[in-house]
Amino acid sequence: MTNVSRLYSEKPVSAEVNDAMNALCDEVGAALKKAKDAGVPQGLVVAIMAGCFHEETARMLIIRDNNAGS
Repeated sequence: MTNVSRLYSEKPVSAEVNDAMNALCDEVGAALKKAKDAGVPQGLVVAIMAGCFHEETARMLIIRDNNAGS
């Protein structure tokens, strides 16, 4: 996925986090290529990924809200 830019926060990340992000990007890229090669409709791929992003965002907001009262 050489044509994809990753955005990080201004805070430095550890080598472990950086390695995990690199692995994640590689795995997502490989999965997308496999789906494309198998003929999975692009709209379906986008819908599945959007659902995953929505679910993860909801989890993060719940964690944030639960920690707000601490």
